[in-house]
Amino acid sequence: MGGKTLTRADLAEAVYRKVGLSRTESA
Repeated sequence: MGGKTLTRADLAEAVYRKVGLSRTESA
């Protein structure tokens, strides 16, 4: 995994966590 490398999934996950949703848990 890249340390400072952010992927679309990482950005989306961070946003979902702020909203209180988890794609991994929901899926």
